[in-house]
Amino acid sequence: MIWEVGDSFKFGVFLSKGHRKAPDRNRLKRLYREAIRLNRHLLQRPVNIGVLPDAKVIQPAFAEINAELHRIFKLIATQQE
Repeated sequence: MIWEVGDSFKFGVFLSKGHRKAPDRNRLKRLYREAIRLNRHLLQRPVNIGVLPDAKVIQPAFAEINAELHRIFKLIATQQE
């Protein structure tokens, strides 16, 4: 994940073709977007976020994605202070 302070909250999920077939990539993007939506309240300031998932992990569960983004957003929030 890469991030920078911005004027408004923006995010993108970037997947390569190494993430199997298109339906698998689309499902993974939906899971990441939902996890971002649920954890966005942790950030005090608007940021631009780019999510670059590892292609080695085939289909992580939503709970794993959500927990990881929660941890990362908390780290970003502490660095924003």
